[in-house]
Amino acid sequence: MIYPTICVDNFLNNFQKVKDWANNLEYEANSDGRYPGRRSDLLHKLDYTLFNQITLKIISILYPMDYRKMSWTCNAKFQKINPKVYPDPGFIHQDYDDNELTCILYLDGDFNAGTNMYRPIVHAADKDSHTNYKQKCYLNPKLMKEDKFKQILEQHNNQFEKTISFKAVPNRLIMFDSGTDHGVENFGDNERLTLVAFFNCIKRSDDIGLKFPMSECKRVG
Repeated sequence: MIYPTICVDNFLNNFQKVKDWANNLEYEANSDGRYPGRRSDLLHKLDYTLFNQITLKIISILYPMDYRKMSWTCNAKFQKINPKVYPDPGFIHQDYDDNELTCILYLDGDFNAGTNMYRPIVHAADKDSHTNYKQKCYLNPKLMKEDKFKQILEQHNNQFEKTISFKAVPNRLIMFDSGTDHGVENFGDNERLTLVAFFNCIKRSDDIGLKFPMSECKRVG
């Protein structure tokens, strides 16, 4: 892992405006069952100026001296999760598909519907054995009411122990290496609204090599 886990409160200066706008967007259920709830269209298609503002602010956290010389790609969408449809904890997981950095901005919902970081507590934790079943249930939430779902969810999540817990404070941004095991322990009682952003290809636009926070830290005795 090359990126540290970071928490930034009061991230957006125009938070209320973004929250109100996001609440009125159209949301569609995912077509492959990879995540619970519904997501908006890509942020850069909805509002390219806002997309640039948010992603630049995120990159400036990691590279405060160089962020104006950086380039990156980012897949960012707003996400709504109805706890009446998804009453159980989420599956602990990593963010795949070549993602390097995961960011979550809390916009609305319950204080306790935050995100936890985990580490495996069993040798060679089988993180992918239940993927197909999880996706099947997220596509058909009625299956989540069956005892089988609860058993598989518990079996999967019991392979990990919690190391960090973040509350869903409005306008709080958390960011972490996409290879970090993470999940939601409680979606709360009210609809949860977040902005999720997945970065990759982070580099300097002048092709000068980057130094990464975690790898550089490890070099110091």
